[in-house]
Amino acid sequence: MKKIILFFLVISFFSACKEKSTLEGEVIAIHDEVMPKMGEIHVAKKKLKKILAETQEESVKTEISILISNLENADEGMMDWMHNWKVPENDPEMTAYLLKERDKITKVKLNMLNSLDAANSFVAKSNKK
Repeated sequence: MKKIILFFLVISFFSACKEKSTLEGEVIAIHDEVMPKMGEIHVAKKKLKKILAETQEESVKTEISILISNLENADEGMMDWMHNWKVPENDPEMTAYLLKERDKITKVKLNMLNSLDAANSFVAKSNKK
């Protein structure tokens, strides 16, 4: 009987480790997918600031300012997420933490991609004029 209980404990331990590593891998993969976009965000901000400096129309200036602000928020969101990333060593807390962080980094990813798409669309439209 003791051997059966020990067997199930060992299996449970390895299952928990596998779940943690799989879940942690998912979170890191999302981060790794969008982290290279940080450079693109900085380039887009620079282009928008150049257009802003050359623009006279207040409504266009407002639109550009909003786009720049969105890019800065996306950039800050990634930096905050990375700064706060710390996986707890306690197994029960670890899974809950990783699930929460997966949701957070997914939101960061969407914010980055959406703000970058909007900025690049505006820049492309401005260059056609």
